[in-house]
Amino acid sequence: MATSDDSEKDTLGRRNFLKGAAAGAATALVANRAEAQQPVSPAARSSVARPSEADARADFVPPEVRPGAAIVQQPGSDYMVDVLKNLDLEYVAVNPGSAFEGLHESIINYGMNSKPEFLTCLHEEASVAMCHGYAKIAGRPMTETGRRRVATARLGRRVHGGRRHRDARGHVARRASSAGERAGARATAGGHVNQALLVSNALLWIAVLVLAAVVVALVRQIGVLHERVAPAGALSLASGAKVGVAAPVVAAMDLAGVAHSVGEAAADGRDTLLFFLSPSCPVCKALLPALGSLANAEAGRLRVLLASDGPRAEHEAFVARERLAFPYLLSAQLGIAYRVGKLPWAVLIDAAGVVRASGLVNSREHLESLLEAKALGVASIQEWMARERKGAA
Repeated sequence: MATSDDSEKDTLGRRNFLKGAAAGAATALVANRAEAQQPVSPAARSSVARPSEADARADFVPPEVRPGAAIVQQPGSDYMVDVLKNLDLEYVAVNPGSAFEGLHESIINYGMNSKPEFLTCLHEEASVAMCHGYAKIAGRPMTETGRRRVATARLGRRVHGGRRHRDARGHVARRASSAGERAGARATAGGHVNQALLVSNALLWIAVLVLAAVVVALVRQIGVLHERVAPAGALSLASGAKVGVAAPVVAAMDLAGVAHSVGEAAADGRDTLLFFLSPSCPVCKALLPALGSLANAEAGRLRVLLASDGPRAEHEAFVARERLAFPYLLSAQLGIAYRVGKLPWAVLIDAAGVVRASGLVNSREHLESLLEAKALGVASIQEWMARERKGAA
């Protein structure tokens, strides 16, 4: 048990120590002031080197932009900072390096150095150790940024070298993962590509076969349609002029006052196309341009005569309105002689005065069918087709 004498001795000892410390501090302060008041010689001052202009410029003037330097407006490192924030990482331990300076800048300026907060480490093993310890204590992950090979080696020795912990840890590397993982990823991707190629080739062949079947069906249908829609000529009626016999000869006067003997042999050796029409027939009007074109095409072998009956004034107005240049015959006897029952009706008479073809015409093809029938030696195209079917059977 301590006595009063011992306490008194201890108190005196502490007091003496404090007095000695205060006196020593005062003495040192007075000595420093005395030294500061002594003038410094010019030689001593000149021994201190003044900073050069380049050093001063490097300390106080921002560096100039290098020519050709690339300025990235939206760097990918900003995206990585967003990823780290979404992972709710509070700290990032970094041993700074130029290989990932962009990430440094984004954490400080873009992320405002908050979640994650930038922690500078002097060695990558220290940064890995900090992550390891933080994860064990806080039970939360912490990220470390470093060079891939060095940081991965440090992390392996720290975490897996005899101390296998199931702690959450993050490690942000500048490059891809290990070569083994890359090889596995390439193999997986290659397998997927091969499967996609096989599927696409199979679908392509299926499409080719379907298209081939469609083409075959269309060709077959075209053949069926060709048989059904055969070339149709002028419709030959039993009531018309009989083909193959001499044409009835009828004398008629045209609107210009010229007399014509229809049905006689032609002195110029041309065939005669007798076209019956009416001013009130719309189909007749529609066929007039085709009739003119056919007459021009066959000018050396064919002449065209227009025939009708009725009031002269009406037909004269019709000729003037349509600007017809063909001879226009007005004769009721002409229609009776050639047994015309419907309009428009056409009769082809050869140069010898023989009826070669006749029928109801509604198109240029019908008009041309009369010439084709004469060339084939038949009364009509329908007769020729009937012969062809009979021969094929």
